[in-house]
Amino acid sequence: MKAVVITTPGGPEVLKLQEVEEPKLKDDDVLIRVEATALNIADMLQRQGKYPPPNGESEYPGLECSGTIEAVLRQRLPLESWGPVSKSGVDSTSPTTPPAETSDGILSLVEVPPACCSASPSAQSPSS
Repeated sequence: MKAVVITTPGGPEVLKLQEVEEPKLKDDDVLIRVEATALNIADMLQRQGKYPPPNGESEYPGLECSGTIEAVLRQRLPLESWGPVSKSGVDSTSPTTPPAETSDGILSLVEVPPACCSASPSAQSPSS
């Protein structure tokens, strides 16, 4: 699959589109087929070598992305019930605990905890 890779710390020229191995799903995580993404300040600092990814997390940049759930290892809900989703780099379930930071939104496929996903606006029902 394709990923934007930081080849060495530096300026924008160090970002290269490369072929990388597909992520392996863990326990309750979901796999998102990325359709849109962006770079934020943390990604730019990571590119410059000033903000390393958390231990055990991907070295690829991309704290946010949007796309479609492609697979769920332990399905609690039918895959079709997810609809389009957005991924944030932080766990949205607990504002009092440290965030579960996840990067790697600039890939074709991203493996993340469901707590880092939210329904995209087009998938949300209007409130009455």
